[in-house]
Amino acid sequence: MFQPKTARGLTLGDSSFSTVNGALFANSGVSCLPSFKEVACASASDSSASDYEAVILTAGEDGGRPLAAEGDDADDGDVLLAKVDVIWKEHYVKSGETLSDIATAHGIPMSDIVKANELKNANRLSEKQLLLIPNDSSAVESTLEEVLTRKARLVAVREKVLPIKITAYVVADGDSLWSISNSQSLEIDTLIGCNDLANINKIRPGVTLRVPNQDGVFYKVKKDDTLAAIAKRYAITADRIREANGDAVSTLVAGKEIFLPGARPERPEAPARAAGTAAPQKGEAVKATGGTRNFKWPVVGKINSPFGWRRHPVTRRRDFHTGIDIKASRGNPIHASRAGVVDYSGWMGGYGKVVVINHGDGNSTLYAHCSTLSVSKGQRISQGQVVAKVGTTGRATGPHLHFEIRKGNNPVNPLGYLK
Repeated sequence: MFQPKTARGLTLGDSSFSTVNGALFANSGVSCLPSFKEVACASASDSSASDYEAVILTAGEDGGRPLAAEGDDADDGDVLLAKVDVIWKEHYVKSGETLSDIATAHGIPMSDIVKANELKNANRLSEKQLLLIPNDSSAVESTLEEVLTRKARLVAVREKVLPIKITAYVVADGDSLWSISNSQSLEIDTLIGCNDLANINKIRPGVTLRVPNQDGVFYKVKKDDTLAAIAKRYAITADRIREANGDAVSTLVAGKEIFLPGARPERPEAPARAAGTAAPQKGEAVKATGGTRNFKWPVVGKINSPFGWRRHPVTRRRDFHTGIDIKASRGNPIHASRAGVVDYSGWMGGYGKVVVINHGDGNSTLYAHCSTLSVSKGQRISQGQVVAKVGTTGRATGPHLHFEIRKGNNPVNPLGYLK
């Protein structure tokens, strides 16, 4: 009998469990999860829009002001995405005003306004809705990046920490950790941080996973731990830990588990860089470095955000970036960094459209925020083969490739492996 652990380190009462298509059902307080096969993802997978499509900018919530940095090290020099010149105008929709009226007033095609503002229905405008009007057609892409950045700020402000709830999920045939994370709207690092997994590329049917109701990890309290020290170690705030765990953290007890919302698993030290090579700086053109490394660059572009700890450019929270962001034009081809077999191809929450390739030696690569996908699960891929195209799907504020290399469960700095 399986007894899922709660965030307080307790076990739920005896219950009888049965499985159907990967979901665990119980007549207890444990909720039930649908398996990946039962989740209707077609609309998301077919969409080329970002995760912010449904967010509407208004006079009261325009997202124009950067969020305040969290923590005491607000001015620690973390990487921020490059700023662009203001090449748009703000327009607040008036009562009875149509998109045609607005386009005529600003002397710009309606299609440019639709694209720059990610409008799903051009005939549905709200009074006091904020539109950013690009100065001309060449400014549409940059204006869209500003719109997405503002929407991302609003999403971050509205984000709430929930009281932690745990659900049990039984792995079904055909499941992968990637597909499960997508079906439960969680980051893969959350599943890694909540379960004892030897290899994320090999999970057996019948294995039971703990699935929380929000991103984060479980942490076993150590002797002499304090909430402030734990929060600092995982780059979150003590208040967020309290919100998730309630009375369970009023007194810390060594050996008990608590949930750290928004945290990621601790990372091992990055491998040493080969002699004579240096990581490209933010904004520096990406170039192959040669040597004995066997991963190839998936796209040519500039690194907007490197691997490792950073202050997130939108949320302004300390955040561990598990890959590198390479800026490239929308629609540019993305090439497989190494040969392998496609483990996952589809939508994956904030990553948007994603391809994951298993290279068969414990290594895997991930390609995120794609506009279109060119391969399917189970397909054998050769090095350099086009697997997708650059886009802004998921939680992205501009066209780029988020690229990860994982050795087993751990993301590693791609700059130490690319040639």
